[in-house]
Amino acid sequence: MSLMDLLAGTQHREVQRQSREALQAVQEHASLPGMDLSRLSGAAGDYAELLRQWHQMAHDLDRRVLGMAEEVARMRSAQDALQAERDALAADMTALSRSQAMISFDPRGQILDANENFCRVAGYSVEELRGKHHSLFVDPAWRDSVDYRMFWDRLASGHFEAGTFRRIAKGGREFWIQASYNPVFGADGKVERVVKIASDITAACLKAADADGKLAAIDRAQAVIEFDPKGQVLHANENFLKTVGYTMEEIRGRHHSLFVDPTYRDSADYQAFWARLGSGVYDSARYQRFGKGGRAVWIQATYNPIFDPDGRVVKVVKFATDITEQTLAQQRFEGELQAVIERAGRGDFSVRMDLQGRTGFFEQMGRGTNELLATIDNSLQSLRSALGALAEGHLDHVIEQQFEGVFSELKDAYHTTSDRLGHIIAEVR
Repeated sequence: MSLMDLLAGTQHREVQRQSREALQAVQEHASLPGMDLSRLSGAAGDYAELLRQWHQMAHDLDRRVLGMAEEVARMRSAQDALQAERDALAADMTALSRSQAMISFDPRGQILDANENFCRVAGYSVEELRGKHHSLFVDPAWRDSVDYRMFWDRLASGHFEAGTFRRIAKGGREFWIQASYNPVFGADGKVERVVKIASDITAACLKAADADGKLAAIDRAQAVIEFDPKGQVLHANENFLKTVGYTMEEIRGRHHSLFVDPTYRDSADYQAFWARLGSGVYDSARYQRFGKGGRAVWIQATYNPIFDPDGRVVKVVKFATDITEQTLAQQRFEGELQAVIERAGRGDFSVRMDLQGRTGFFEQMGRGTNELLATIDNSLQSLRSALGALAEGHLDHVIEQQFEGVFSELKDAYHTTSDRLGHIIAEVR
């Protein structure tokens, strides 16, 4: 064997060895080990070139496989994240469904489904609701209105609605909800359905309506004014303004002391009065206040501290009734009664209370006082006449008038005295 044959055989075996390694690398998607085939020529060189091409193909395949693996990993990660988001959304909807009344509609308002909370509020089963229109729950007058059609047109176009709504339950019972109508969009950007999420606020609405009705009745019948905890005027109703003679613009922001006597305003009692109100203590009494121009006004009133959820006083509301006329009438009556009593104390029982224009309590008190004075006066007149007759020697004078109490006792004493005097005189004679 010549040296050339030997070299050729050696090259061939080397190429075979490197070829096997290259094939193995291709099959295992691994990089070829470093090989220096540049020295090969002839058939061996062609073979070497083929191996270089295989090597490049293996390298390209390796990069593609790695790229595909990375893309698959990214897709799997995105899919896992999407599934986690879906699971979280489903959990949120489940939690929401446990506490809220929920119902879904198609874009035209046909009912698709409703949860147990909504069915309980509306009084229907879900089987009774599916396929029915939302108008089942609304007043017929609104159902046939343009506003109602526009309501569903807005929802179908993707605009959400939220607010407080009055609805009609099974059997015609009214209920109130705080709700939002939420359009849900499909992949094409069009509204697929509308989901309503609602809270039953019927009890709260009825309670609020009752409270509003009472406040409206109070506002119509009484003078009402509101202050901040320091006594600054916030608002007053028409009755109060009429009572004191001011406009709202004249008293807004002014202090309550505007309505009180300057002497009382500067006193420790007045400071203590607002300190008690500011600390939450209620006050009720008859008060003298002063209107515009210094006119005296008498009111029967209550000062009511109003608290926020944390128990802090946020304002003071005064409910008052104008009793100026009654108070002045009482003062006039008391003055006249005092004068009558003083006259009677000096022995003059002829004066009488003036009943003209008086009604109710004052008329009764005046009439009773006059009757008392008349009884006393008549009794004293009868006793005075009897004693006068007795003094003139008319021992047979009899008091015919009927008396009660002390005057009856005086009458009996007079008759006893006259009888005894008659017997004494007869015995002397």
